[in-house]
Amino acid sequence: MSENSININEVLDELFETFYHRFIFYIPSEILTQSVLDKLDGAYNEWFDTLFFLDNELGKGEFDNGEDDALEVGTYVGSKQEFLEKNTFKLVKVCKSLSEFEIHILIEKYYEFLMLFHHISEWMSVNAEKYNKHLHINIIGAFATQLGYFNSHLKDICNYFGAFIDFEKEFDYSLSSFMFKYLMDVARRFDKIRNRQIQSGEDLKKEGAECEKLQGSNQVKIEEKSNQENQNLKPIVKKKKQKLQIDTEEVETIILTKIFNVNQEVLQQFKNQNNLKN
Repeated sequence: MSENSININEVLDELFETFYHRFIFYIPSEILTQSVLDKLDGAYNEWFDTLFFLDNELGKGEFDNGEDDALEVGTYVGSKQEFLEKNTFKLVKVCKSLSEFEIHILIEKYYEFLMLFHHISEWMSVNAEKYNKHLHINIIGAFATQLGYFNSHLKDICNYFGAFIDFEKEFDYSLSSFMFKYLMDVARRFDKIRNRQIQSGEDLKKEGAECEKLQGSNQVKIEEKSNQENQNLKPIVKKKKQKLQIDTEEVETIILTKIFNVNQEVLQQFKNQNNLKN
């Protein structure tokens, strides 16, 4: 193993997810022989005779042959190339941390799965209209576009990692091999992706609910604290301003004695005389 250990299976799972994302497909049941149908015993029936899209975020869904869906499918598939190109950059980055032996294993497995999706895309591009006579021209174009993106990605992988690819190795993509080996693997991997997405969504909802609960609890505490503080506040009572009381006689006495130097005894005699007259 390299010094910075990398789990190759985890890397491959992450890279393979791109193949499923925004992938359209159509599998007519009439291509299956009775012996194959007997062996399947009803398994995967939901995958047959229906126009489907796979999406790592939205899951598996149907689309019809009508004008509206046909227009949307063309736009939907249009972003596929961007995701495949990101895979190329991820491979380049990961390989820098791997030994030559590990790179060989990684590229060999990636190439095999890429060839599978390329084969599926090629078959549908060529045969979808054959088994669905009135297939909308935009949907036919979407299958061709999807194949074009896988073609382009396959060329990039061969150019960049050709030294690690055995081009003489042949893969068995016959109908029986596809149905009993690859289809089950494709379905299993996609279920794994969807289960993780569902779990991730539930975790986010749980975190959101806990945040709302915490915010509500904090709000109650703030309100309780505010109410307590209000109760602890002592009311400020304003004292009524008293009117100034003035003793006019006292004021006169002060002025005469302090300012005009009138003898206080003489002043008192004068006041006594005035009181007798009154």
